[in-house]
Amino acid sequence: MSSSQSSIEAVSPAWLAAASEVAIDFETFYAAGYSVQDMGFSAYVNHPRFDATMVAVSDGELSFSINPRQFPWPMLHGKTFIAHNAGFDFAVFRRLQESGIIPRGVQPAVWHDTAALCAYIGAPRALDDAADVLLGMKIDKSVRARMKGGADLFDATDAYAAGDAVAAARIWKKYSPFWPEHERELSRLTIDMGFRGIAIDGIKARDIFQSLEDTTESAKLSLPWYPKQAPTSPKAIDAHCEKHGVPPPETTRAKEGAFEDWLELHGHTEPARAIRAVQEIRSLNRSAKVLETMLARIRADGRIDAHTLYFGAGTGRWSGGGHGLNLQNLNRNEAGDADLRGCLVAAPGTMFVIVDLSQIEPRCLAWMAGDRAWLDLVRGGMNPYEAHAMTAHGWHGQKLKYESPRLYSLCKAERLGLGYGCGAQKFIAVAKTLGGIEVTPDESRKIVGEFRRSNPAITNLWNRLEDAFRRRDGADYRLPLPSGRRLRYLDVSSGDMTARVVRGGPRLNFYGGKLCENLIQAIARDVFADGLLRAEQCGLNPILTVHDELICEVPEAKAEAALHLAKTVLTIPPAWAPDLPVAAEGEIAAFYKK
Repeated sequence: MSSSQSSIEAVSPAWLAAASEVAIDFETFYAAGYSVQDMGFSAYVNHPRFDATMVAVSDGELSFSINPRQFPWPMLHGKTFIAHNAGFDFAVFRRLQESGIIPRGVQPAVWHDTAALCAYIGAPRALDDAADVLLGMKIDKSVRARMKGGADLFDATDAYAAGDAVAAARIWKKYSPFWPEHERELSRLTIDMGFRGIAIDGIKARDIFQSLEDTTESAKLSLPWYPKQAPTSPKAIDAHCEKHGVPPPETTRAKEGAFEDWLELHGHTEPARAIRAVQEIRSLNRSAKVLETMLARIRADGRIDAHTLYFGAGTGRWSGGGHGLNLQNLNRNEAGDADLRGCLVAAPGTMFVIVDLSQIEPRCLAWMAGDRAWLDLVRGGMNPYEAHAMTAHGWHGQKLKYESPRLYSLCKAERLGLGYGCGAQKFIAVAKTLGGIEVTPDESRKIVGEFRRSNPAITNLWNRLEDAFRRRDGADYRLPLPSGRRLRYLDVSSGDMTARVVRGGPRLNFYGGKLCENLIQAIARDVFADGLLRAEQCGLNPILTVHDELICEVPEAKAEAALHLAKTVLTIPPAWAPDLPVAAEGEIAAFYKK
């Protein structure tokens, strides 16, 4: 039904009154420099240029699209709303209520997000791709691209908006039975936390931004080819190396093994100094861009949206929220003195309670592999790395960290790095990154070999997973998790050990250790998810998750009690793993730190 029709029947379709669930999709004005990607949800919908040009609803069979100012909104009160990327449609809905276009009394019973549903079942997150692989339905997204800047394509946008609503409704009807209620709750909570947001110290952020700009300019001036050529120009770097008789590195990315090898040979040369300056410039630029984005998104209440992505990784873990800002990957003192995390602050009268699950992956790995000796020591209160030193290295002392700092660091690197099949060459880098220690190639080979010989339960787990994967050649491998959900490996090829994790997505390589890593990270995620729901139910006001870390914002007077409660709810073992030894560490802070 076209929005150009103006009769009473046109704006009051009978089927809409009877539908209990409706998919809703808003189309809004956007242009270069003004989009959700540029600004995030809240800043975008509260900008003076904001305009919702179309709304479409569908029950999966029938659809109705019209300008929001003409829509019969009271007919939707109390219905279940379905939306693809529901955070956006929720933000638009709320903004239209604030502006009086939607009556404030109109409230849905609940919102469901089909993008989150798709991620959970291993389908593409983008609606056009999801509709294609799940429904065989084609959606022409080129219409949306042509709408940029308010192109006059009214009839095309009418049909386009209706098509999106129809696709979302059909995906919900067909696949929602496979999405458990507690996962739906996690999806809704993730959206709510994003809109709760987090306060920004704007003065500190601007001071750091200016400092980054000054430091960047100084670093640029140290490069002999600047300003005639761009400071990070690959051609300029190669020419500078050749001028000094040094072979250019394969890559100038700081943490790449190939660059580390090059640096070991040529670290004393002038090109090495220049390349390190280039790396510093890149890091400074990244930090400055993050700060610039944060400052541009400050809301009227002094906060920014803190969105993360439910089921952002194939294991189910949350990831950065997209929309141009990733709060899960903030630098800390990596570029000059830029403590980006410290720009996130508790609002006046409140404090942050920051709680992190302690060594959750090693605990889950030992529990899943059946490493009883290690688990018993940890259950008894022993530090996990001391327990490893005792079971793997025969240590019997009091405080390993002080008695033998290197052995403590080695045990940490072994426990965190070798459980997923890490080889000797890679462990050299792992030991340096996780333990801060240097190991020689010969020492690394000995360490890896001994770990595998002394941990048959873990290596057997790798082998069992790889064997099960291989047996599903030509089919899908659905790996059951203790929580009841499954990891999906689609269209397995045992010949080259590849599979897809997203329907229609790229083929990825797997082996026993990698399958084990996915399994353990998924179990750890489910443990954390249980704790997150409990934290919300207990009124701890969670506002952000960062990997296995939860940040809550609580009244300052109740901070100590909230810290105790947060550690308690995060460390209650889930019903499906009552004997898993879960532990947490936490602190109270006025700003975000780690």
